[in-house]
Amino acid sequence: MAEPNALAAAFEKLAKILAESNSNSGAIVPRQEVAQKLEMSPLDMKLEGATNYLSWSRRALLAVEQKELDGHLLGAVDEPGDKTTAEEKRWKVINSVLVGWLFNSVVPSISRFVEGLSTSAEIWKTLSTQYSGKGNFMLIAQIEGKISRLRQGDDMSVMAYVAELQALWAEQDNCDPLELYDAACIESGRKWIARRRVLELLEGLRGCFHGRGASLLHQPLLPTIEETIAAMSQEEVRLSLEHANVKFVPASTFAVTERMEWGDPNKCHICGEVGHWKRECPTRGRGRGYNRGGTGRGRYARGRGGYPWNSGGQLSRGRGGYSGNSGGQRAHMVVEECRGYKPDSRCVGYE
Repeated sequence: MAEPNALAAAFEKLAKILAESNSNSGAIVPRQEVAQKLEMSPLDMKLEGATNYLSWSRRALLAVEQKELDGHLLGAVDEPGDKTTAEEKRWKVINSVLVGWLFNSVVPSISRFVEGLSTSAEIWKTLSTQYSGKGNFMLIAQIEGKISRLRQGDDMSVMAYVAELQALWAEQDNCDPLELYDAACIESGRKWIARRRVLELLEGLRGCFHGRGASLLHQPLLPTIEETIAAMSQEEVRLSLEHANVKFVPASTFAVTERMEWGDPNKCHICGEVGHWKRECPTRGRGRGYNRGGTGRGRYARGRGGYPWNSGGQLSRGRGGYSGNSGGQRAHMVVEECRGYKPDSRCVGYE
């Protein structure tokens, strides 16, 4: 009876020794299995500097949080002190995966800048300090200028304009955050920022949206940013439908381009000559009868007094033409004498 009990005790002791050796060997979590489980997908953009750090950092954090590794990236999970445990080996695998992923998520110049760092937390902190732009007043001034100059172009939709404006607002909050510590003050500060941004949004819209924007500003309470964006989107739809319903009337085949006058269509109505129209007349502005005898104003006209063209010379009272014919240089002046006519004539200069 003693021998079976001794044999059972020996087997039990051997099982305990084997279990302890397996736990200390680290074979519970193979390295290759951990690396395959923690495979990180590449980002759709690479860090280029302060200009795109905010967008890049948000994408990077989302990708890491999907794998529940944000504690390693942000430094919340420290390296274990005991180098022989399975936790320390797992920590090394995770750190190696994150470091390699960060190197591939930045441009080569930045990768060379941080490749001397050994942990993912150190790389993340260095990139944040270098490119986040917090406290960089030159960058803050640049963002403020972009916001004030941003306008909705003719070929830009309302949502495209809002997306660009919101990206600038996010950069502004990241570089120059409003630091308040009281809960009531924080809520008041958020409302103040929201009101300012509603006005900035309305100011940059095209002129066709100003009427709808004015109606929003006349309300007792200023709408929120979300309500303003929804109202402007609805107005854009209304304007597009209104533009589509406009009926275009085709132009008439026959259109009168100039006022027509009765008479011979080939006869000039200024000089009376045939062969050109009045807009092509070389004597335009000098009066009718310029090149022929007749009443009116012109070189060979009889003048205003009704006398023959060669009887008045420079002494007639006619208007227009050249000297010696219808008045010439002394037109519109009182004639001092009249030669060869009776007192009952109509010469104003006869005595």
